[in-house]
Amino acid sequence: MKPTINKILLGGLLVASSSFALANGTPVITSFQQEVTPWWHGMFIGIEGGIDISRKMSFAPDYTNAPYNVEWKYPVFQDPNYWNADMGTAPLIGAKIGYFFNPQFSLDLSYDYRGNFKWNRSASLPTGDWVNEALRTGVDNIHSNIIMLNGRFLPNLDWGNFKPFVSAGAGIAFNYVGKVNEKTLSADNPFPSYKETNSHSTTSFAWQAGAGIDYTFNDNAFVTLGYRFVDIGKIQSGDRITYSPYYPSDVGDSITPLTENHPHLNEIYLSLNYKF
Repeated sequence: MKPTINKILLGGLLVASSSFALANGTPVITSFQQEVTPWWHGMFIGIEGGIDISRKMSFAPDYTNAPYNVEWKYPVFQDPNYWNADMGTAPLIGAKIGYFFNPQFSLDLSYDYRGNFKWNRSASLPTGDWVNEALRTGVDNIHSNIIMLNGRFLPNLDWGNFKPFVSAGAGIAFNYVGKVNEKTLSADNPFPSYKETNSHSTTSFAWQAGAGIDYTFNDNAFVTLGYRFVDIGKIQSGDRITYSPYYPSDVGDSITPLTENHPHLNEIYLSLNYKF
C-alpha cells in the first residue's frame, strides 16, 4: 500500500509543478519529448542533372603575332561572321557537398561535367580560287569539367516547404576541345581538301550566377530546381596539323588555334539532396 501512496504523491507533485510553470509562461519539456531539428541543419550531399544551352560565341583564330605555317581558309573570303556560332546543347551531371550555416546561407563544393558540345560552321567560297567550293569547319567533341565553390542566399520568407534562393560561385574549369577539321569540296574535284588539328585541354577560371527553389520533404531530404548562367572559361583548339591527305606536307605544321575566352551557358538543373 505504501508504494502506491508514494506514486500518487509523486504524480501529484509533477502535475502541480507543471501547472505552476505553465501559469508563469514557461514551457515544460518532459523526458519523453524531443527538440525539433531545424530544416536547415548541418551538412548535406547531393547529385544533380540537367541541360546546358550554349550561347553564341566567336570561336576564331587570332592572327595577332601568331606564328603559323598553315592558316585557316577564312581570310580568303573575309566573312567576319563565319566563326560565330553556338555549341548546341549538352547534358549536365554532377555532385556536391555542402553545409548550412543558418537558414539564410549555405556553401557547397560542386563537381559538374558538361558535354559533349559540337561547334560547326559552313559556307560557300564566293571569291578566289575556290569559287565552286563549299567550306566546313567543325569539332564534334567539346566538354568541360568544373570544380566550383558556391554560395546560396535564402531570403527570410515564410513559404512553407518551398525555400527560394539566389546563388553565385567561382572555380576552376578543365576544358577539352577535340580534333577540329577543315574540309573543302569542289564541284570540279570530288576529292575534298581536308585537314585536322590535334586535340587540346585548357585550365581556366569559371563562374556562375543563378536562382532557384528548394522543396523540403522532411528534416533530411530536399530537392532543388534551379537556373544558372555559367562562364566556363577559355576553350582552345590544338595548334598542329595531324591529318591532311590532300596536302600531306602540312602534317606536323603549326596552325593558329581557334580560341574563345568566355563561352557562356544557360543551365537548367534538378538536384536531389540529403542532410545529415
